[in-house]
Amino acid sequence: MSVARALAVGLVVGTAAGCLQAWPVVGPYRCSAGSCPDGLICDDGLCCSPTQEPLCRTLVLDGGTCADGSAPRSFYLDLDGDGFGDPNGQKEFCAKPVETAVSSKGDDCDDSKADVHPGAQEQCNGLDDNCNGEVDEGTPTRMAFFRDEDGDGYGNPDAGVMACQAPPGTVSDPSDCDDRSVTRYPLAAEQCNGLDDNCDGKIDEGTVVGTGLSCSTGKKGACAVGSTACVMGKKTCVAPTPKALDLCDGVDNDCDGLVDEHPDCGGPVGFIAEKQFVSVQGLPGTIPFPEQTAHCMKDFAGSTGATAWNPPNWSGPNANYQLWFAEAPAGKTWDLTKPNLKLHLALSWSATGTGDPWSGAEWPVIYLCDENSNVFLRLVRTNGLLVNGSGSFSTDIALNLASGDKAWIYGNATNPPDVRRIKRIEVMAKVQTGTFTITWSPDAGFAP
Repeated sequence: MSVARALAVGLVVGTAAGCLQAWPVVGPYRCSAGSCPDGLICDDGLCCSPTQEPLCRTLVLDGGTCADGSAPRSFYLDLDGDGFGDPNGQKEFCAKPVETAVSSKGDDCDDSKADVHPGAQEQCNGLDDNCNGEVDEGTPTRMAFFRDEDGDGYGNPDAGVMACQAPPGTVSDPSDCDDRSVTRYPLAAEQCNGLDDNCDGKIDEGTVVGTGLSCSTGKKGACAVGSTACVMGKKTCVAPTPKALDLCDGVDNDCDGLVDEHPDCGGPVGFIAEKQFVSVQGLPGTIPFPEQTAHCMKDFAGSTGATAWNPPNWSGPNANYQLWFAEAPAGKTWDLTKPNLKLHLALSWSATGTGDPWSGAEWPVIYLCDENSNVFLRLVRTNGLLVNGSGSFSTDIALNLASGDKAWIYGNATNPPDVRRIKRIEVMAKVQTGTFTITWSPDAGFAP
Protein backbone atom coordinates (compact mmCIF):
# COMPACT_ATOMS: atom_id res chain seq x y z
CA MET A 1 0.00 0.00 0.00
CA SER A 2 1.36 3.47 -0.96
CA VAL A 3 1.83 6.26 1.57
CA ALA A 4 -1.06 8.17 -0.05
CA ARG A 5 -3.27 5.08 0.10
CA ALA A 6 -2.43 4.54 3.75
CA LEU A 7 -3.22 8.13 4.59
CA ALA A 8 -6.50 7.91 2.67
CA VAL A 9 -7.53 4.89 4.69
CA GLY A 10 -6.71 6.78 7.79
CA LEU A 11 -8.80 9.81 6.76
CA VAL A 12 -11.78 7.62 6.01
CA VAL A 13 -11.55 5.98 9.37
CA GLY A 14 -11.17 9.41 10.98
CA THR A 15 -14.24 10.80 9.13
CA ALA A 16 -16.29 7.79 10.13
CA ALA A 17 -15.50 8.62 13.72
CA GLY A 18 -17.27 11.97 13.19
CA CYS A 19 -14.33 14.36 13.54
CA LEU A 20 -11.08 15.45 11.91
CA GLN A 21 -8.08 15.64 14.23
CA ALA A 22 -4.39 14.62 14.50
CA TRP A 23 -3.83 10.94 15.05
CA PRO A 24 -2.76 10.11 18.58
CA VAL A 25 0.54 8.36 19.11
CA VAL A 26 -1.31 5.24 20.15
CA GLY A 27 -3.21 5.22 16.88
CA PRO A 28 -2.12 4.02 13.51
CA TYR A 29 1.23 5.86 13.72
CA ARG A 30 2.38 4.06 16.91
CA CYS A 31 5.02 1.51 16.02
CA SER A 32 7.92 -0.62 16.94
CA ALA A 33 10.81 -1.54 14.68
CA GLY A 34 9.47 -3.32 11.55
CA SER A 35 5.78 -2.75 12.29
CA CYS A 36 5.05 0.19 9.91
CA PRO A 37 3.26 -0.02 6.50
CA ASP A 38 5.25 -0.17 3.32
CA GLY A 39 7.15 3.04 2.60
CA LEU A 40 7.20 4.09 6.28
CA ILE A 41 9.79 3.47 8.97
CA CYS A 42 9.62 3.52 12.78
CA ASP A 43 11.37 6.56 14.29
CA ASP A 44 11.06 7.41 17.99
CA GLY A 45 7.97 5.16 18.26
CA LEU A 46 6.10 6.63 15.29
CA CYS A 47 5.64 5.46 11.70
CA CYS A 48 7.04 8.16 9.41
CA SER A 49 8.72 8.86 6.13
CA PRO A 50 12.29 10.14 5.68
CA THR A 51 11.23 12.16 2.54
CA GLN A 52 7.55 13.09 2.69
CA GLU A 53 4.74 13.61 5.12
CA PRO A 54 4.62 12.42 7.78
CA LEU A 55 8.33 13.23 8.10
CA CYS A 56 10.47 11.47 10.66
CA ARG A 57 11.23 14.07 13.38
CA THR A 58 14.40 12.63 14.98
CA LEU A 59 15.93 10.55 12.18
CA VAL A 60 19.25 11.74 10.75
CA LEU A 61 19.35 10.92 7.03
CA ASP A 62 22.24 9.16 5.40
CA GLY A 63 23.64 12.46 4.22
CA GLY A 64 23.92 13.71 7.78
CA THR A 65 20.96 16.08 7.55
CA CYS A 66 17.41 16.07 8.82
CA ALA A 67 14.30 15.46 6.74
CA ASP A 68 13.52 19.20 6.78
CA GLY A 69 17.06 19.99 5.62
CA SER A 70 18.31 21.24 8.97
CA ALA A 71 21.48 19.99 10.72
CA PRO A 72 21.14 17.37 13.48
CA ARG A 73 21.77 18.22 17.15
CA SER A 74 23.91 16.45 19.77
CA PHE A 75 22.19 14.75 22.71
CA TYR A 76 23.61 12.61 25.56
CA LEU A 77 22.17 9.47 27.06
CA ASP A 78 20.59 10.27 30.45
CA LEU A 79 19.97 6.83 31.91
CA ASP A 80 19.41 8.05 35.49
CA GLY A 81 16.94 10.76 34.36
CA ASP A 82 18.56 13.57 36.32
CA GLY A 83 18.59 15.94 33.27
CA PHE A 84 22.34 15.54 32.74
CA GLY A 85 23.75 13.15 30.16
CA ASP A 86 26.75 10.86 29.99
CA PRO A 87 29.53 12.64 28.05
CA ASN A 88 30.53 9.25 26.66
CA GLY A 89 26.96 8.55 25.46
CA GLN A 90 26.69 11.23 22.76
CA LYS A 91 24.15 10.65 19.96
CA GLU A 92 22.86 12.79 17.01
CA PHE A 93 19.14 13.48 16.62
CA CYS A 94 17.13 15.97 14.53
CA ALA A 95 14.86 16.57 17.55
CA LYS A 96 14.90 15.45 21.16
CA PRO A 97 13.54 11.94 21.15
CA VAL A 98 10.71 10.77 23.36
CA GLU A 99 11.52 7.07 23.42
CA THR A 100 15.22 7.48 24.30
CA ALA A 101 16.21 9.24 27.56
CA VAL A 102 18.66 11.93 26.54
CA SER A 103 19.75 15.36 27.65
CA SER A 104 21.22 18.23 25.77
CA LYS A 105 23.75 18.50 28.64
CA GLY A 106 26.65 16.08 28.54
CA ASP A 107 28.39 16.82 31.82
CA ASP A 108 27.08 14.11 34.20
CA CYS A 109 29.96 12.41 36.06
CA ASP A 110 27.94 9.31 37.06
CA ASP A 111 24.94 8.52 34.88
CA SER A 112 23.92 5.63 37.16
CA LYS A 113 23.00 7.86 40.14
CA ALA A 114 20.22 10.47 39.80
CA ASP A 115 21.54 12.45 42.80
CA VAL A 116 24.99 12.86 41.24
CA HIS A 117 25.14 15.64 38.67
CA PRO A 118 26.38 19.23 38.28
CA GLY A 119 24.80 21.52 40.89
CA ALA A 120 23.79 18.66 43.21
CA GLN A 121 24.20 19.02 46.97
CA GLU A 122 27.57 17.56 48.02
CA GLN A 123 27.14 14.70 50.50
CA CYS A 124 29.67 13.07 52.80
CA ASN A 125 29.74 9.74 51.00
CA GLY A 126 33.11 9.44 49.34
CA LEU A 127 31.64 10.58 45.99
CA ASP A 128 31.87 13.69 43.81
CA ASP A 129 28.15 14.47 44.01
CA ASN A 130 28.27 17.83 42.20
CA CYS A 131 30.73 16.74 39.51
CA ASN A 132 33.28 19.45 40.24
CA GLY A 133 36.22 17.06 40.53
CA GLU A 134 36.31 17.17 44.34
CA VAL A 135 35.02 14.63 46.86
CA ASP A 136 33.01 15.53 49.98
CA GLU A 137 34.17 19.16 49.94
CA GLY A 138 32.39 21.38 52.42
CA THR A 139 31.03 18.42 54.41
CA PRO A 140 32.05 17.07 57.87
CA THR A 141 35.42 15.31 58.05
CA ARG A 142 35.25 11.62 57.22
CA MET A 143 36.24 9.25 60.00
CA ALA A 144 37.05 5.58 60.29
CA PHE A 145 34.31 3.34 61.64
CA PHE A 146 34.57 -0.38 62.36
CA ARG A 147 32.07 -3.18 62.23
CA ASP A 148 30.74 -4.15 65.68
CA GLU A 149 29.21 -7.51 64.93
CA ASP A 150 28.69 -8.57 68.56
CA GLY A 151 27.33 -5.19 69.71
CA ASP A 152 29.70 -4.76 72.66
CA GLY A 153 30.70 -1.21 71.65
CA TYR A 154 34.13 -2.19 70.26
CA GLY A 155 34.80 -2.81 66.59
CA ASN A 156 36.82 -5.21 64.48
CA PRO A 157 40.09 -3.46 63.52
CA ASP A 158 40.16 -5.44 60.26
CA ALA A 159 36.69 -4.33 59.12
CA GLY A 160 36.82 -0.54 58.81
CA VAL A 161 35.11 2.00 56.57
CA MET A 162 35.54 5.77 56.12
CA ALA A 163 32.39 7.84 56.64
CA CYS A 164 31.17 11.16 58.01
CA GLN A 165 28.94 9.44 60.52
CA ALA A 166 28.77 5.90 61.83
CA PRO A 167 27.05 3.56 59.38
CA PRO A 168 24.62 1.13 61.03
CA GLY A 169 26.42 -1.60 62.99
CA THR A 170 29.72 0.27 63.26
CA VAL A 171 31.63 2.07 66.04
CA SER A 172 34.68 4.32 66.15
CA ASP A 173 36.69 2.15 68.60
CA PRO A 174 38.59 -0.63 66.77
CA SER A 175 40.02 -2.37 69.87
CA ASP A 176 37.87 -5.51 70.02
CA CYS A 177 39.92 -8.72 70.03
CA ASP A 178 36.97 -10.98 69.20
CA ASP A 179 34.04 -9.34 67.43
CA ARG A 180 32.03 -12.54 67.67
CA SER A 181 31.92 -12.57 71.49
CA VAL A 182 29.98 -9.98 73.50
CA THR A 183 31.98 -10.85 76.67
CA ARG A 184 35.42 -10.15 75.21
CA TYR A 185 36.39 -6.49 74.83
CA PRO A 186 38.79 -3.96 76.44
CA LEU A 187 38.33 -3.64 80.23
CA ALA A 188 36.03 -6.67 80.37
CA ALA A 189 36.28 -8.82 83.51
CA GLU A 190 38.90 -11.50 82.95
CA GLN A 191 37.39 -14.97 83.09
CA CYS A 192 39.13 -18.29 83.77
CA ASN A 193 38.71 -19.74 80.29
CA GLY A 194 42.08 -19.75 78.56
CA LEU A 195 41.11 -16.62 76.59
CA ASP A 196 42.13 -12.97 76.56
CA ASP A 197 38.82 -11.51 77.76
CA ASN A 198 39.97 -7.90 78.29
CA CYS A 199 41.99 -7.66 75.08
CA ASP A 200 45.29 -6.77 76.76
CA GLY A 201 47.27 -9.54 75.10
CA LYS A 202 47.36 -11.71 78.23
CA ILE A 203 45.37 -14.78 79.17
CA ASP A 204 43.66 -15.37 82.55
CA GLU A 205 45.87 -12.76 84.23
CA GLY A 206 45.34 -10.69 87.34
CA THR A 207 42.08 -10.79 89.25
CA VAL A 208 40.02 -13.42 87.50
CA VAL A 209 36.30 -13.71 88.21
CA GLY A 210 35.65 -16.52 90.67
CA THR A 211 39.23 -16.79 91.98
CA GLY A 212 40.72 -15.84 95.33
CA LEU A 213 37.88 -17.53 97.20
CA SER A 214 38.33 -19.93 100.10
CA CYS A 215 38.00 -23.59 99.22
CA SER A 216 38.57 -27.00 100.80
CA THR A 217 41.69 -28.83 99.58
CA GLY A 218 41.24 -32.13 101.39
CA LYS A 219 44.70 -31.73 102.90
CA LYS A 220 45.71 -31.46 106.57
CA GLY A 221 46.49 -28.62 108.93
CA ALA A 222 47.24 -25.20 107.51
CA CYS A 223 46.88 -26.68 104.01
CA ALA A 224 43.23 -27.71 104.53
CA VAL A 225 41.87 -24.37 103.32
CA GLY A 226 43.11 -23.13 99.99
CA SER A 227 42.20 -20.46 97.50
CA THR A 228 40.57 -20.79 94.11
CA ALA A 229 42.93 -19.95 91.28
CA CYS A 230 42.88 -20.13 87.51
CA VAL A 231 45.15 -22.92 86.32
CA MET A 232 45.39 -23.77 82.62
CA GLY A 233 42.03 -22.11 81.94
CA LYS A 234 40.20 -23.92 84.76
CA LYS A 235 39.25 -22.87 88.28
CA THR A 236 41.23 -24.96 90.73
CA CYS A 237 41.45 -25.12 94.52
CA VAL A 238 45.12 -24.51 95.27
CA ALA A 239 46.48 -25.46 98.68
CA PRO A 240 49.03 -23.29 100.51
CA THR A 241 52.63 -24.43 100.40
CA PRO A 242 53.40 -26.33 103.63
CA LYS A 243 55.83 -24.59 105.93
CA ALA A 244 59.18 -26.25 106.40
CA LEU A 245 58.80 -25.91 110.19
CA ASP A 246 55.98 -26.54 112.64
CA LEU A 247 55.95 -23.45 114.87
CA CYS A 248 54.55 -23.32 118.41
CA ASP A 249 51.29 -21.67 117.43
CA GLY A 250 48.65 -24.38 117.72
CA VAL A 251 48.63 -24.85 113.93
CA ASP A 252 49.82 -27.76 111.84
CA ASN A 253 52.13 -25.53 109.80
CA ASP A 254 53.83 -28.29 107.83
CA CYS A 255 50.51 -29.97 107.00
CA ASP A 256 51.46 -33.47 108.18
CA GLY A 257 48.56 -33.88 110.57
CA LEU A 258 50.57 -33.07 113.71
CA VAL A 259 50.30 -29.82 115.67
CA ASP A 260 53.30 -28.13 117.33
CA GLU A 261 55.33 -31.25 116.69
CA HIS A 262 58.67 -31.94 118.22
CA PRO A 263 61.48 -30.89 117.69
CA ASP A 264 60.42 -27.99 115.43
CA CYS A 265 58.33 -26.74 118.36
CA GLY A 266 60.30 -26.74 121.59
CA GLY A 267 63.58 -28.16 120.26
CA PRO A 268 65.04 -31.63 120.91
CA VAL A 269 64.50 -33.14 124.34
CA GLY A 270 67.85 -34.88 124.04
CA PHE A 271 70.55 -33.38 121.85
CA ILE A 272 72.49 -36.63 121.67
CA ALA A 273 69.64 -39.11 121.99
CA GLU A 274 67.71 -37.48 119.14
CA LYS A 275 70.78 -37.42 116.93
CA GLN A 276 70.94 -33.71 116.37
CA PHE A 277 74.18 -32.57 114.83
CA VAL A 278 76.56 -32.30 117.79
CA SER A 279 80.21 -31.36 117.62
CA VAL A 280 82.98 -29.55 119.45
CA GLN A 281 85.52 -26.94 118.50
CA GLY A 282 88.68 -25.49 119.96
CA LEU A 283 88.96 -21.72 120.10
CA PRO A 284 91.94 -19.40 120.59
CA GLY A 285 93.53 -19.13 123.96
CA THR A 286 92.51 -15.50 124.21
CA ILE A 287 89.12 -14.14 123.14
CA PRO A 288 88.59 -10.51 124.14
CA PHE A 289 85.33 -9.87 125.93
CA PRO A 290 83.96 -7.69 123.08
CA GLU A 291 84.41 -10.66 120.76
CA GLN A 292 82.53 -12.93 123.16
CA THR A 293 79.56 -10.56 123.10
CA ALA A 294 79.59 -9.73 119.40
CA HIS A 295 78.64 -13.06 117.84
CA CYS A 296 78.19 -16.77 118.37
CA MET A 297 81.43 -18.71 118.56
CA LYS A 298 81.08 -21.67 116.17
CA ASP A 299 82.11 -19.63 113.14
CA PHE A 300 84.80 -17.67 114.99
CA ALA A 301 87.70 -17.18 112.59
CA GLY A 302 90.42 -18.06 115.09
CA SER A 303 89.23 -21.61 115.93
CA THR A 304 92.03 -24.18 116.42
CA GLY A 305 90.23 -27.51 116.51
CA ALA A 306 92.25 -28.56 119.59
CA THR A 307 89.38 -30.46 121.20
CA ALA A 308 87.79 -33.90 120.83
CA TRP A 309 84.24 -35.28 120.76
CA ASN A 310 83.70 -38.97 121.44
CA PRO A 311 80.01 -39.07 122.28
CA PRO A 312 79.05 -38.49 124.98
CA ASN A 313 82.55 -37.32 126.05
CA TRP A 314 83.99 -33.90 125.29
CA SER A 315 87.68 -33.42 126.11
CA GLY A 316 90.40 -30.90 125.54
CA PRO A 317 93.53 -29.24 126.83
CA ASN A 318 94.02 -26.14 128.89
CA ALA A 319 94.84 -22.62 127.72
CA ASN A 320 92.17 -22.64 125.00
CA TYR A 321 88.50 -21.79 125.04
CA GLN A 322 86.46 -24.86 124.20
CA LEU A 323 83.10 -24.99 122.44
CA TRP A 324 80.41 -27.68 122.34
CA PHE A 325 77.36 -27.14 120.16
CA ALA A 326 74.20 -28.87 118.97
CA GLU A 327 72.64 -27.74 115.71
CA ALA A 328 69.32 -28.35 113.97
CA PRO A 329 69.52 -30.28 110.67
CA ALA A 330 69.83 -28.45 107.37
CA GLY A 331 66.71 -26.44 106.60
CA LYS A 332 65.43 -26.79 110.15
CA THR A 333 65.32 -24.53 113.23
CA TRP A 334 63.75 -24.73 116.68
CA ASP A 335 60.86 -22.60 117.90
CA LEU A 336 61.63 -21.91 121.58
CA THR A 337 58.47 -19.92 122.35
CA LYS A 338 56.74 -23.01 123.77
CA PRO A 339 55.26 -22.08 127.17
CA ASN A 340 57.27 -23.09 130.26
CA LEU A 341 60.14 -24.42 128.15
CA LYS A 342 63.46 -25.05 129.94
CA LEU A 343 67.00 -25.81 128.89
CA HIS A 344 67.96 -29.00 130.74
CA LEU A 345 71.75 -29.24 131.22
CA ALA A 346 73.01 -32.47 132.74
CA LEU A 347 76.67 -33.54 132.70
CA SER A 348 79.64 -34.66 134.75
CA TRP A 349 83.25 -33.54 134.48
CA SER A 350 86.75 -34.08 135.59
CA ALA A 351 89.77 -31.82 135.16
CA THR A 352 93.44 -32.25 135.93
CA GLY A 353 95.42 -29.48 137.48
CA THR A 354 95.89 -27.89 140.84
CA GLY A 355 93.21 -26.10 142.81
CA ASP A 356 90.15 -25.21 140.81
CA PRO A 357 91.04 -25.60 137.11
CA TRP A 358 87.85 -23.71 136.12
CA SER A 359 88.53 -20.65 138.24
CA GLY A 360 88.48 -17.22 136.69
CA ALA A 361 85.01 -17.30 135.03
CA GLU A 362 81.45 -18.44 135.63
CA TRP A 363 81.46 -21.40 133.26
CA PRO A 364 79.77 -22.42 131.13
CA VAL A 365 78.59 -19.49 128.95
CA ILE A 366 75.59 -20.45 126.78
CA TYR A 367 74.60 -19.03 123.39
CA LEU A 368 71.30 -19.48 121.53
CA CYS A 369 72.01 -18.59 117.90
CA ASP A 370 69.61 -18.01 115.04
CA GLU A 371 70.49 -18.59 111.39
CA ASN A 372 72.63 -15.46 111.46
CA SER A 373 75.43 -16.01 113.98
CA ASN A 374 75.58 -12.28 114.66
CA VAL A 375 72.07 -12.40 116.11
CA PHE A 376 71.87 -14.40 119.34
CA LEU A 377 71.02 -14.65 123.02
CA ARG A 378 73.77 -15.09 125.64
CA LEU A 379 73.52 -16.37 129.19
CA VAL A 380 76.23 -16.01 131.84
CA ARG A 381 75.18 -17.46 135.16
CA THR A 382 75.86 -15.62 138.39
CA ASN A 383 77.25 -18.83 139.85
CA GLY A 384 79.47 -21.11 137.79
CA LEU A 385 78.37 -24.72 137.29
CA LEU A 386 81.84 -26.00 136.45
CA VAL A 387 83.92 -25.81 139.65
CA ASN A 388 86.72 -27.80 141.25
CA GLY A 389 88.46 -30.71 139.61
CA SER A 390 85.41 -32.91 139.18
CA GLY A 391 81.70 -32.97 139.73
CA SER A 392 78.34 -33.18 138.04
CA PHE A 393 75.12 -31.21 137.80
CA SER A 394 71.63 -31.51 136.43
CA THR A 395 69.82 -28.21 136.18
CA ASP A 396 66.95 -26.60 134.31
CA ILE A 397 67.38 -23.07 133.00
CA ALA A 398 64.13 -21.21 132.31
CA LEU A 399 63.52 -20.17 128.73
CA ASN A 400 60.83 -17.50 128.95
CA LEU A 401 62.14 -16.15 125.70
CA ALA A 402 58.78 -15.14 124.22
CA SER A 403 58.21 -12.75 127.15
CA GLY A 404 61.81 -11.53 127.23
CA ASP A 405 63.64 -13.46 129.99
CA LYS A 406 65.99 -10.93 131.63
CA ALA A 407 68.59 -13.63 132.30
CA TRP A 408 69.25 -13.89 128.58
CA ILE A 409 70.99 -10.92 127.01
CA TYR A 410 70.60 -10.02 123.35
CA GLY A 411 73.93 -10.32 121.64
CA ASN A 412 72.78 -7.61 119.23
CA ALA A 413 70.45 -5.25 121.03
CA THR A 414 69.31 -3.50 117.86
CA ASN A 415 68.47 -6.73 116.10
CA PRO A 416 67.27 -9.39 118.56
CA PRO A 417 66.97 -12.97 117.34
CA ASP A 418 63.73 -14.53 116.22
CA VAL A 419 63.35 -17.10 119.01
CA ARG A 420 60.98 -19.04 116.76
CA ARG A 421 63.94 -19.85 114.54
CA ILE A 422 66.88 -20.82 116.76
CA LYS A 423 69.43 -22.79 114.78
CA ARG A 424 72.02 -23.78 117.37
CA ILE A 425 72.92 -23.93 121.09
CA GLU A 426 76.56 -23.35 122.03
CA VAL A 427 78.24 -24.12 125.38
CA MET A 428 81.64 -22.46 125.94
CA ALA A 429 84.16 -23.03 128.76
CA LYS A 430 87.87 -22.81 129.45
CA VAL A 431 89.96 -24.93 131.80
CA GLN A 432 92.84 -22.91 133.23
CA THR A 433 95.28 -25.77 133.88
CA GLY A 434 95.60 -29.40 132.90
CA THR A 435 92.99 -31.13 130.76
CA PHE A 436 89.28 -31.80 131.06
CA THR A 437 86.63 -34.32 130.12
CA ILE A 438 82.91 -33.50 130.16
CA THR A 439 80.41 -36.32 129.80
CA TRP A 440 76.96 -35.28 128.60
CA SER A 441 73.81 -36.92 129.85
CA PRO A 442 71.54 -38.33 127.10
CA ASP A 443 68.62 -36.26 128.39
CA ALA A 444 70.41 -32.94 128.06
CA GLY A 445 68.09 -30.88 125.86
CA PHE A 446 64.99 -28.69 125.95
CA ALA A 447 62.48 -29.85 128.51
CA PRO A 448 58.76 -28.92 128.36
